[in-house]
Amino acid sequence: MVVALATFAAPSVRADGLQIVSHGLSTYQIVCSQDAVPATLLAATELQQFIEQSTGVRLPIVAPVKRGLSSIVLRYTPALPRDSFRLEASGPDIIITGHDTKGNPGVINFENPVSCGTLYGVYEFLERFLGIRFYWPDTLGTIVPKHAELSVPTGLHVQQAPRFALRRLQYGPGFVNHRDEDATRMWGRRLRLGASMPTRFNHNWWRIVDVEQWARRGHAEYAALVNGVRSTVYEKVPAHRNGQVCTSNAEVQDIFVAAARASKRGIFPVSPNDGYGGFCQCEKCQSLDSGRVIPDGRFAGRRDLSDRIVKFYNLIGERSGRPVAGYAYNEYVGVPAHTKLHPNVSISLAINNAFLSGRPDERARAERLYRAWGAYSPTTTAYDIFYLTRQMPNLLAPLGTDIERRIRLVEESGLAGAHFYIAPKMELGGPDAYVAAKMLWDPRIDTVRIREAYLQDLYGSAWRSIQRLYERAAQQWRHVVAQHKNARKRRQAFLKILPTLRADLEHAERECDDDPAVKERLFRLREAVGRMASE
Repeated sequence: MVVALATFAAPSVRADGLQIVSHGLSTYQIVCSQDAVPATLLAATELQQFIEQSTGVRLPIVAPVKRGLSSIVLRYTPALPRDSFRLEASGPDIIITGHDTKGNPGVINFENPVSCGTLYGVYEFLERFLGIRFYWPDTLGTIVPKHAELSVPTGLHVQQAPRFALRRLQYGPGFVNHRDEDATRMWGRRLRLGASMPTRFNHNWWRIVDVEQWARRGHAEYAALVNGVRSTVYEKVPAHRNGQVCTSNAEVQDIFVAAARASKRGIFPVSPNDGYGGFCQCEKCQSLDSGRVIPDGRFAGRRDLSDRIVKFYNLIGERSGRPVAGYAYNEYVGVPAHTKLHPNVSISLAINNAFLSGRPDERARAERLYRAWGAYSPTTTAYDIFYLTRQMPNLLAPLGTDIERRIRLVEESGLAGAHFYIAPKMELGGPDAYVAAKMLWDPRIDTVRIREAYLQDLYGSAWRSIQRLYERAAQQWRHVVAQHKNARKRRQAFLKILPTLRADLEHAERECDDDPAVKERLFRLREAVGRMASE
């Protein structure tokens, strides 16, 4: 039901707070300048839409202020840090102030990030005062409670800023390709994912210096020297693995610097090609290494290439005068022994072992590297994997509290943010993605309360059975990871829990509410369990 504003000037201030909506009537308007940037305009329409869905009352969006009405005012201020906001009451009015910048807020662009402080302030308002929750990217997972009244306290004053400058979840529901930056578009924005600084990390050497093409043009010396031969052929599956370059070659350096200067991107990615091995063994390149070997992990005992790679990043960043971004990964995952990071260089620490947190050695390795990189450079971000689709296809394998420990480790280590892979379907990870998003804004939230509210809101009276299902699955995943290093054996061992998960699900279906939405969510969960068995 859409109800017009009250035609009388009803008092907006009551003893118990500011009454915005009462039984289909309101004396409030949403005030937003028509010249505002898109992020602020979106904040106004999101506020209007969800207040209407919850209360049945559609508040008008106006500019300028209409006399005789109280206002929810949305406005920008450069005084606040990027992405931060302030909610406050001022007499009968409510002011939502944020740091907003130009750009499309509907797609999270990490390379040229859009600051959306006012929009995030609106989502805080909707969650805090209407109990709205954005659990899943679709309407089935968006909880909008019905309210006859909406009021806020007269002493309202809330100010928040994100703890992390990078807050990214990838490969979740709705992910199409790397241009679909937040994987789930508005769901990610509503959970305040995004970035307060430019980031763009990918394996890019093959795009800048294609060694196959340069070899055909008579410049095989641009390619890495491996076992006495220039490596001028890429591994094709997956495409463009290895085929690294000779980073000490002056002409190669000039090409990289020119590419960085010519780029229109907010930050230029300069990471080596994906894969391992294949780095240059010429005398000049090897002289750039520290002489250390890698102490642990998959590449233990191999030559540590961190100094060489970071020196190359530094050279590009310094000579181009542009911000550049590179991975710390595989043979170059460690902190350089003798090389300081140039101010133009940002590092993404890609250990890629979060889904293996059930192994004590992998947990210890993550802690060592996170803390070392946090001490080395405060702009370093974490890149890690909660759900690896090629090793966990269709497995209902949440990480549970392991996710919480990993994100708290990011904070404790002083890293600037995180980029995590999540499950391709919400049912496969349970509350994991929602909890991760919330923790990337504030890692000190009460995660026990958040997880329980997630299950209660989505599954009603069946929530405890679903809680048991996800807790058993997380415990089983930890167990099989600790017991088996082979991905196929891990999967086989994990599937032994299927009968128990089916029993939990059947119990949930017997005790669930007579609510079509709850039944649909349970049906989707049953489908997910069924897919595991059919693989």
